[in-house]
Amino acid sequence: MTFTTHPLKGLVIAEENARASAEPDNGIAALAETILQEGLQQPLCGYRKGKTQLAVFDGRRRLLALKRLADENRLPDELREAVPVRISDKGLAKQASLSAGLTNKSFHPAGEFRQFDQLMNEGKTTEEIAGTYHLEVRDVEKRLKLARLAPPLFEAFARDDLRLDQAQAFALSDDHARQVGVYQALGPAAGAHAIRRALTEGEVPSTDKRARFIGAEAYEKVGGRIRRDLFKEEGDFFIDAGLLDRMALRRLEEIAVSLREEGWSWTKVGIEADNELYQSHGRAQPEDRPFTDEEQSRWDSLQEELAKLTEDEDASEMSDEEWERCQEIEAALDELREAAKVYPDEVKATGGVMIFLKRDGTPDIVKGLVPHKAVKAPEGDTKDKPAIPHSVHRLLTEWATQGLARDVVRQPDLADAVLTASLLHAAFGHRPTSGVMLRLDGLSPKPENTLPVDHSHAQMEEDAAAFVMPSFAVTLTNIVSLPPARQSQLRAIALARSFDFSEMRSDMKNDIARETGAALAERLGSDPRDHLPLDADYFAKLPKKAIVTALREMGSTEAGLETGKKGDLVPMAARRAKQSGWLPEAVRFLDAAEKQEAEKVDEAA
Repeated sequence: MTFTTHPLKGLVIAEENARASAEPDNGIAALAETILQEGLQQPLCGYRKGKTQLAVFDGRRRLLALKRLADENRLPDELREAVPVRISDKGLAKQASLSAGLTNKSFHPAGEFRQFDQLMNEGKTTEEIAGTYHLEVRDVEKRLKLARLAPPLFEAFARDDLRLDQAQAFALSDDHARQVGVYQALGPAAGAHAIRRALTEGEVPSTDKRARFIGAEAYEKVGGRIRRDLFKEEGDFFIDAGLLDRMALRRLEEIAVSLREEGWSWTKVGIEADNELYQSHGRAQPEDRPFTDEEQSRWDSLQEELAKLTEDEDASEMSDEEWERCQEIEAALDELREAAKVYPDEVKATGGVMIFLKRDGTPDIVKGLVPHKAVKAPEGDTKDKPAIPHSVHRLLTEWATQGLARDVVRQPDLADAVLTASLLHAAFGHRPTSGVMLRLDGLSPKPENTLPVDHSHAQMEEDAAAFVMPSFAVTLTNIVSLPPARQSQLRAIALARSFDFSEMRSDMKNDIARETGAALAERLGSDPRDHLPLDADYFAKLPKKAIVTALREMGSTEAGLETGKKGDLVPMAARRAKQSGWLPEAVRFLDAAEKQEAEKVDEAA
């Protein structure tokens, strides 16, 4: 690189200049005044173009400022005729210009992305570009993804009409028409989470239990396609949901084959647990067989080793290695216990096994399922047919859970109290908790069991999800910077995700969860009537006898209800439920008003 001077009229902006396509900004006038007062502090950089021109690849803004002063007849003659320029090789122009831009805070990322894409078009590889600019290959791939957005979206980003996080979300798809369609449907204010959700509708996230169970390698090996999100950890999507389902079911069936070889009369596999099977079948309990000599020897050896490790009875004195070994021993003892549990042949002759996937993608194997009539009930124990189907009971309690969750989000102060109580109970309590699960594995209802959309609640959840970064440290930094009121609101939103007061069957009530739910509802002032859609669709799910019972509870005194047609009773029940404020028995434990009335009756008695 050599130093020279050149007349201003012979200086042009090089095509390789990283800002060649950018429009002059408002800072040019201020820069011109600085040059006029202090002179040109830094020379331009360019290469020779023809006989009379130099193409400037670094110093575009300085050149524009000089030309502005010349147009205003304020540029000193010595600078007009002799602008300082460093001469370089044209082949290095693009690299030098982009390197300068990367270190300039005012350089818009859109210009940077364009230049990286141009380098690829010239035949460079991502590895070569990364090496040249001292970047990770993944960082280069991110820039290229953004450079290849649909032109209308890229231009919006260059104008700052589209935020970087929105642009990153749109880059999840390579389909320009799809990108533009989602942008037009959601509008310019849409959050990144909503954009990703719209672009991947019908696809399976890598965090889904099916994806965890099969794994990306096995899925891609048989031709499965994955949409990779370069901007999020665990942000990939398995495009062919049908293929993933078939692979998961096939692998579960392999487990089922081995179970049938054990003597079970039938097996049922599925991605989800079959709740109807739970309702129609009971669970036979296994018997404990004696250990074999080999098992007994291993049991004794493990117990002896565990006793030596814990003889001081002070866990704080253990080394990390000793603590880990204790956990390994306890896990091995549990395996021995499980291995010694056997089911009698008569149970296997009529019983079966259900195999489905747990949330973490591991198989859950439920053995000993037998028809209810085959389960021996304790002497004197008789069960009446439930008044309403178990599926409807579950529906009601799931609705109630979702309603409480929506109410607690609107009262952050009370949510903080609930969270504090839950933490204390989990840390120091002796009675098991239920209803509020601090693991945040709360209720995940099936689509058909979901309450009608509350757009305000959905938007709050989406806004909260946007604070979660791939790194917990970054998430924590972001949260700490928020005002206390906003932090409290976010805690309430997260806490609501931990609620689960649902019950699988009407004859398997969870009294502990009900007690928790009732206390929450009372303090929230929550009324389940505000959330439960007790309309004709609900009553159509009930048997006729249950509808008649409900009508009588609502105060209906007409004769002939018992002999009426179900088709006539359904709309009548829906109308009168709304008028009377009636609640199904399954969710009355959440009715604070009814509880207070009952307490008054008890006091009067």
